[in-house]
Amino acid sequence: MATWTVVSEQAGDRDVSLKITGLEEPVLAQTTLRFYPERAVTPLPYPPPPQPVSGEVDVCMYYFPGWDSPAKWDCIRTVAPIRKPLLGYYDEGKPECVDWQIKWAVENGIQCFLVDWYWCRGQQILNHWFDAYREARYRDFLKVAIMWANHNPPGSHDREDWRKVTREWIEKYFPLKSYCQVDGKPAVFIWAPDLIRNDFGGSAEVTAALQESQQMARDAGYKGITFIAMGNHESENQVQTLLDEGYAGATNYHEWGTAAEAAMNMKRYRFEDVVASEPGTWARRDRMCGSLTYYPVVDTGWDSRPWHGDKSLVIEGRTPELF
Repeated sequence: MATWTVVSEQAGDRDVSLKITGLEEPVLAQTTLRFYPERAVTPLPYPPPPQPVSGEVDVCMYYFPGWDSPAKWDCIRTVAPIRKPLLGYYDEGKPECVDWQIKWAVENGIQCFLVDWYWCRGQQILNHWFDAYREARYRDFLKVAIMWANHNPPGSHDREDWRKVTREWIEKYFPLKSYCQVDGKPAVFIWAPDLIRNDFGGSAEVTAALQESQQMARDAGYKGITFIAMGNHESENQVQTLLDEGYAGATNYHEWGTAAEAAMNMKRYRFEDVVASEPGTWARRDRMCGSLTYYPVVDTGWDSRPWHGDKSLVIEGRTPELF
């Protein structure tokens, strides 16, 4: 595979042509590249105190803590340098980095991070962000909650492990001053309720496990736990199953509406189709969920080419104005 670095002396749209000769038939490719002006950033010794703004609703943001070493940024440097963060290629294991994130979040209307959290039979990874958050000066400005990314191998969930993970939440996360509460109880978001159900052997065992967690939380001085399912609410039967098991709410990690149906290429969606179809999808999901509280997702799009190459799904045409 051949690659080229294209540099423009000025910002703006530039037409680029590539001609390859020496083959039986010359190859000619043309495209338009957009070059953005370099942002001027004035270094500061430490992030200034946040100046939060308030709104009519609480806005939460999913956060993937995947940037704890310089090597993790290699895929961005080589494939998508346009995505270089304003902070540079940061180490999110540093409290100073988290304080910048907190400042920018609360000053732009984001009250809470739902942090991707990993536990597989007692083994944990990517906890560095929470470690830095605990040491951050401004941590109490930003609420946090666990989004348990439990996409683990089959057989990873059992009742004893469930007790252990519940104790981990109660002892190390719920005591955080700004841990997110829903209906007066600490909230835990579960990526894959179906994987728990499969490993437990059915809904009855899930119900018993969630009830045990509620009692453990009450014994520790909390009113209980608000469990929110990340998916598995596509039908009335699925919704009823979640309610019976003890979930209080449901949401999604992504919401792309009917963008897939409008796409000419199943690996390339248009962000304008996401924007146009999301409200109808929110209304449909809200009706479907009934007494299971539905939390809509306002999607920012998707582009995983730095991780997975050109065969990845890409949502094109994202702009702040459309968002």
